[in-house]
Amino acid sequence: MTAVLNDVMLEEASGLVKAKVVRVIDGDTINVIIDGTTERVRFIGVDSPECGDTGFEEATEFTRSQIANVGNIVWLASSGNDRDRFNRLRRYVWLDDFENMTEVERVDSSLLLNQTLVDSGHAVMAMIVQSNELEDSE
Repeated sequence: MTAVLNDVMLEEASGLVKAKVVRVIDGDTINVIIDGTTERVRFIGVDSPECGDTGFEEATEFTRSQIANVGNIVWLASSGNDRDRFNRLRRYVWLDDFENMTEVERVDSSLLLNQTLVDSGHAVMAMIVQSNELEDSE
């Protein structure tokens, strides 16, 4: 699974942007500040448990701790459809500056939070439907 998500990221990602995380909503959704504006970000390609589902607290805490470990600063990469049907930014979330990484680091899934969630069992890979919206309801 690691190679699949990273291959997609490498082929489609663009416009890497530094952001400060101000709130973790759940395992695959965060609030960030980009250039003084607060935005809600939905992680591309993954789906973690929703509030009330088994594993919600664990997935949320996992994301919170991963982000805290890098001082609440993440790097966001866009791909394809910029926003989902809830007007959240759709992004790959890097725990380091992708543009300054070596080729070896770029394929290190521990730096791509989307992949780390899947690898740790806190999320599953999500399918994209024809309209480019995630199948999940949130």
